[in-house]
This record gives sequence, C-alpha cells and structure tokens, in this order.
Amino acid sequence: MPQLRSIDGQLFDLSEPAARLSVFVQYPLDDLADGAPVLVDLDAASLARVAALLEGAVAVVEGAPEERRSELRTHGLPRGAALADELHVAAEAALDAALGVVSLLDVAQLLFELRLVDAPLPTTMLAERAARLLRGQLAAALRELLGVADGDHLSAAEMSAVRAEPLCAPAAAAAATAAAPAVPAPPPLARSVSQAMGESGQDFVTTAKPCLERCDARTLRELKAVSAPWQRRAREVLCDAASAWRRQPIWSPSAEGGALAARLGGGSAEERRKMLRRMCMELDCGVDLPGHALAVVPLLEDSDEDVRKAAVETLGKLEPVALAQHGATLVARLVESEDYVRQVAWEVLTKLGAEETLTQHLAVIVAKLKDSDAEVRYYAVQTLGKLEAAALAQHGAAIAGRFEDSDEDVREAAVYMLGKLEPAALAQHGAALVAKLEDSNDFVRRAAVQTLGKLEPAALAQHGAAIAGRLEDSSPWWEVRKAAVETLGKLDVAALAQHQQAIAKVAKEDPNGQVQDAARVVMHKLEPVAGHMDAVAAKLEGSEWLVRRAAVKTLGKLQPAALAQHGAAIVAKLEDSKWQVRQAAVETLGKLDVADLAQHEQAIAKAAKEDKDSNVRRAADKLLGKLRAGQ
Repeated sequence: MPQLRSIDGQLFDLSEPAARLSVFVQYPLDDLADGAPVLVDLDAASLARVAALLEGAVAVVEGAPEERRSELRTHGLPRGAALADELHVAAEAALDAALGVVSLLDVAQLLFELRLVDAPLPTTMLAERAARLLRGQLAAALRELLGVADGDHLSAAEMSAVRAEPLCAPAAAAAATAAAPAVPAPPPLARSVSQAMGESGQDFVTTAKPCLERCDARTLRELKAVSAPWQRRAREVLCDAASAWRRQPIWSPSAEGGALAARLGGGSAEERRKMLRRMCMELDCGVDLPGHALAVVPLLEDSDEDVRKAAVETLGKLEPVALAQHGATLVARLVESEDYVRQVAWEVLTKLGAEETLTQHLAVIVAKLKDSDAEVRYYAVQTLGKLEAAALAQHGAAIAGRFEDSDEDVREAAVYMLGKLEPAALAQHGAALVAKLEDSNDFVRRAAVQTLGKLEPAALAQHGAAIAGRLEDSSPWWEVRKAAVETLGKLDVAALAQHQQAIAKVAKEDPNGQVQDAARVVMHKLEPVAGHMDAVAAKLEGSEWLVRRAAVKTLGKLQPAALAQHGAAIVAKLEDSKWQVRQAAVETLGKLDVADLAQHEQAIAKAAKEDKDSNVRRAADKLLGKLRAGQ
C-alpha cells in the first residue's frame, strides 16, 4: 500500500485505486527507494484532506461503467452537457462523504493543494462543485460569495456596459468597461475566495481557471461585472479560442426558451414562424438563445420557405462565437433555391469574423463567386474580404475575375476587396485595376482609383498617367476626380512633378470646390511656399457653411508649421454662425504644435466656456486640457 508523507513528517496510507488517480503518486521522483513514502510538499492537515479526497474519488470511478473508468482517471469529469446526471450525483456524494460540506473557499484551497499531486478526477470534481455554487448568481451576490473587497467593485455604469458587450469581447474591444483604479480597502479578516483563486499566473491556472471553464455563459458574464480582477479571469476563458470553454461552450438555456423550442416542430407554418420570432425577441441572444439553437437547425429544412428564412434569421441573432458552431449548416443554405433565403444565409454568414471559421468553408464560398444570382456573388466577395491579407491573396485571382461581372455592385466590391491585400500582392493586379479606370460605372472607377492608391509609391508611379486621366473624368460626380487627385498625392515628389500641370489645372478650373481644395493640398506638396493654401483660406469667408467647413478641414491637412500661418484665420471661425464650422476649427487648431496653440489659449478657453453647442464646448475643453498639460 503506497504511503504519503507530509513535510512535517506525518505518514498517510493510500489505497492502490486512490494512488492510481494521482500522476504524481504513480510516478514519484526517481531517487526514491522501492516502498519509500512519497513526500508531498504539504503540511499534515492539508495532506489529510488531499488523501481523503483521493479515496473519495475512487467511488466515482468504481460506480462508472468499465469503459468510462480509464477516461475518468486520465481526464476527470466531462464538461457541460457531456456530464451525465448520474455521474454528477456520484461526484457530489463522494465530495460530501470524503470531506463533508465543501464551501467555495474550501474548493479554492483544495484545488491549490491538489496541484502538487496532479489528480484530474478530484480536480474536476471540485471545479464542477465551484461552478454549480456560482451558477444563477447575479454580480452583487457573486461579489459577496467571492469575498471581493468594497473598493474593487465596478460602478453601475461599468457593470451595465460589460453586460451589454458581446460575451467574448476581448479587453481591447471593451476598453470602455475597464474598471477605474481600485480604491485601497482594509485587508479582509479572513482569506477570501478571490485571494485563494489567484490573480494570474499558475495560481489562476490551477484554481480559478478549471472552475470558470465549467461555468455557464450567464455566470461568466456576471463574473465580468463583479470586479476588474474577475473580469480578467472570466476573459481568460471566454476570449482564448484554445480554452476548454471556447472549444465546448456551456450556454444558459432557460425554461422559457425550452418551452418555445419544444413548440418549433409542430403546428402550422405560421405557428412555427411565430415561435421563431418569439425566440429572437424574448430570449437573451448572448447566453440563452445559443442553448436552444440546435432546436432551430431542423427548421432550415422546413417545407415552408418563410420558416426556413426565419430559422436563418434566428441563428443570425447569435453572437459570432455561438454562430460559428453552425457555420457548416449555414453554408449548406447557400444552395437554397429561393433567392431571399440564400441572401439571408449570406448576410448571417458574414457575421463570422473569425478567419478559422471562414477557412473551413472557403471552397463553397469561392465557388459562389460564379453563382447565377448577383447578390450571392456580392456576398461571396464580401465574405472573402474578411480573411487576413495572406489568406485573401490566395484567392486574389478569383476575386479579380469578378472585375468584369455584369453587376456593378459586384465589380465595385471586388475592386475594394483586393485593396485589402498587402501592397506587393496587390501590385500583381495593377493592370486589371487600371482597366477598371475606364469602367462604365462611376463607383467602380472611384474604387479602382482608391485601390491603386494602396500601392507602394514606386508601383503606383507606373500607373500615374492612367490615374491622371481621371482628373478629367467625364462623370458629373466629382468623387472620381477627387479620388484621382488624392491618389496622385501619394506619389513621391519626383513622380508627382510629372503631373504638376494637370493638378494645377484642377486646382484652378475644376467645377467642384472640394476637388479644387484637394488639388491645392497636393500642389502644396510640390511647392510648399507657393501659397496655394491662400486660396483655400479665402474660402473661410464663403457664404455656404459647407464650403467654410471644408476650407477649415483642408487647412488641417497642412504640416503644423505651415498650418500655424493660418492660425488667426482659423481662430476667427470659432465665432462662426454654424456649430459644425466651429467644431472643425477647434479640431484643426488641435493639430498645431503646443507653442503655436498657446497663442490662441484665450479664444479656446472662451469657446470651452461660452459656445452654444455642447459638442464644440467639449472639443474646446479637451483641447484646452491638452494645451495646459503641455502635450
């Protein structure tokens, strides 16, 4: 019979079945003599609890079917729906028999101690107990249960924001919900669960993480609203695509949702549609609806077209993490005979932003680039555009093949999607993009000009003459000409000089003021002292407020030193009759160097205090703060 020895010298007998549950006990250090006690780095009281827990877990193994026993010893209890009720009951009974009532603090302490003996089954038994103790509790109750200090609470606004964000939103995408610096609080009289479960590192991995990976979605969302540390802990499992929770999410299906789902399979088509609509309206789409999604999936094959559409729309209410589980099912809808069902399926599929999810279905999506329906081709192009640049490059030729599509929206989308390629990969399609500069559609021509502008200057220079040809675009729509001016402005000075005469002509003669202003900005790059901005500054006194605002914003594109020459004229616009012009003036002044900005402090302070519009006051106050901070 194996023996364990505590660090203070006490010996504990362990049965052979119990020893088999611990990797550490099975494989003691090589320098131990045969039959010598296995030294465990725990004191006698802690080791007694660990030994009792190992012995108690034996009953769980022996009560399971023979074919399940090896899995239980090696991996412990299954998670979520995979954990059978009878196995859960056996585990709970074993904990109670071996240790008595196990509180959340006991669980945290035992998990910390178990890390030294590496025992998967007892560890998962405790983690499952913790998850069930946390389940169904709101943030306020969880704070008390976890022993969170008063100074660590999130504010009501922060709690509301974190509950409203997508369940698996990473910290960077949810920065607005981050807690303010914690107010120092007196130390608790006793060790709390939060302390026992560790803030990060190995303590978190061995104590809190196994518990959180067994929590349902609603509990994890509430934990994010408890405190900044618990928000980080919850995101450790929710935002890591490799975590056990993300690989097998545990949703929070409600009794109400179950009742609705039970009625999906019967009744008339109208009744089925009604139940689907109610599911969308009445269930929490972040944590409740995903638990009933499998009941919706069979309706994708419903005999009624409207029911099929409603089923797709219902799945579309899921957040991307939940929706990804049904990606293949949605792709199957792309062969739907009814155009509107197929269109809805594409719209839902485009919510899947995760590249690994889309990659699974690329063959079907690429094939749809040649679909007979223009909308399907359009959504296929848009969906491919969600790929990272390297993956997208592999399908660049297929997307470029849509440049000659009969539908103008498909052509425009294809041109823009290629613009997501890295410049080197995009350069391979330069000739095809230049050909689109002659497209019959204005929007496609503008897309081609703007996409060419994403090339490196040296590659762009090769197409400079073709782009300059769009400076006299025949369309009355001025955006094509403006895009051509701005794209030429990305050339190096030497290459740009070859088109100086054409750009100067636009600056003087184009019928649209915004195109003229854009050309003057480019000319300023060629001749920084030529005074082209004087003509723009003159428009600060124009009769139309849109012209005045455009002039202010155009001046804002200058380098700070050149902008400073027009500082007084821009400050004068802080008194403009239109708040949009005044706000643009504040924003443009913010681009000055601090030394130049300081000359206008009095005028900015007046705007921050007296302007009639709150937007302008806020912008001026923010700028004033920047100035006084010396930034």
